[in-house]
Amino acid sequence: MRMIDERTVRFAAEIQLFIADYWADVDRNRGQGAPQFYTEDCVLNVGSDKTFKGHAGIVDFYRYRAERGVRTTCHMTSNLQVWPHGEDRARTCFVVTNYASDGPPPITGLGGPSLVSRVECDLVRSSEGRWSIKTLSAEPLFIGNEPYTVAVLVEGRHDDKVASDA
Repeated sequence: MRMIDERTVRFAAEIQLFIADYWADVDRNRGQGAPQFYTEDCVLNVGSDKTFKGHAGIVDFYRYRAERGVRTTCHMTSNLQVWPHGEDRARTCFVVTNYASDGPPPITGLGGPSLVSRVECDLVRSSEGRWSIKTLSAEPLFIGNEPYTVAVLVEGRHDDKVASDA
C-alpha cells in the first residue's frame, strides 16, 4: 500500500476536476474544446487501431465525431489514481463508463453502458498551474451493443456509414 502525502491529495483534487471538465466538454460540446485540454505534442489512443497526434489529431478526432450527426453521450469517471512526478507532472489511471447513442436525448431502450475503459494519462502542469494531457490511452474492458462503438472498437471501422449499418 502506498503512502498518500499532501501533494498527492492536492494533485488528485486538481486532476479530478480537470478530468471532469474534459469529459463535460466531450459530452456537452461534442469535444470541440478538447484541444485546449492537451499539450501541443499530445498522443491520443482511444482503444482502436488509430492514434491521434498533436492538436491537429485531436481536432480531427472530434470533428469526425461531430460531423457524424447528433450523438448523445455521458462519460462518467471513477477509481481515480494519481502518481505525482515532481511538481509539474503526474500519471493517472481511472475508469470511464460511457453511455452513448446516435440521436438527441433522451435515449430510450439502452441496455447498459456502450463502453467501459481503463484510461491512463500522463499530465503536465504549466507554470500558470493549468493541467494538460500529454498522453491518453484507453483500454476497452467491456463493449456494449451500441452500433457505432462496436463498429469502431470491434470491427475497426471508421467510415461515415457506421451508424446506418445498425
